[in-house]
Amino acid sequence: MIARVRKDERGFTLVELLTAMLIGLVILGAGLAILDRSWNASAEVSDRAAGLAAARSAMAQVARDLRSQVCLGANTPIIYGDQNRVRFYANLSDGSSRNAVEIREIAYDASARTLVERVWRPTGGTYPNLTYPAQPTATNLLLERAWPASSGAPIFDYYAWDTSNGGATVRLGTPLSASDAARTIRIVVSFQARPSNRPSAAQRAADIQNEVFVRSADNTSATGGPSCA
Repeated sequence: MIARVRKDERGFTLVELLTAMLIGLVILGAGLAILDRSWNASAEVSDRAAGLAAARSAMAQVARDLRSQVCLGANTPIIYGDQNRVRFYANLSDGSSRNAVEIREIAYDASARTLVERVWRPTGGTYPNLTYPAQPTATNLLLERAWPASSGAPIFDYYAWDTSNGGATVRLGTPLSASDAARTIRIVVSFQARPSNRPSAAQRAADIQNEVFVRSADNTSATGGPSCA
């Protein structure tokens, strides 16, 4: 007589095995998806933190330069300004020597996606008739992978005093005319740092904005701009 195998002693059927494998694959896929999302979220936070640190460092130098604007005799601080570049007279010394007045420029290169600082140090002359070299004495990279705060947004915005209502609220067109450069009293700087130049990196960008008031403002004058003599 042939003994029958009891049901509870038999192995899994092919259908049961396939079903179990399918369930296992679904669970594994869900787990991997969760891990992938967690990894991406962690990478995004890390990228933003690194970008913000780089942006803050660059902005600190930009603000330091802009706060050091001075007149050069009767010449107002700003030499040239547009939405991507501003050039001006600056004195970053302790103020003991007016012969230390430099020309400084902060410029955004939209092709290279960089923010740079250029410095022209005086080579001779006596204040206010200082002489400067044709080429920058020094060029410093402030930020790589720099982008405007939004599509088409300016890096630099310039404002004049509202002599009727008060406040540095009159936005000026760019490039600045000579008369507008003479009455600029507030500069707003905005940009963002990205972990890469790929379009997908925009979601990991770190935005930063700051404003600087030009020295020697005279809001009682007709222009409200710096008082230079």
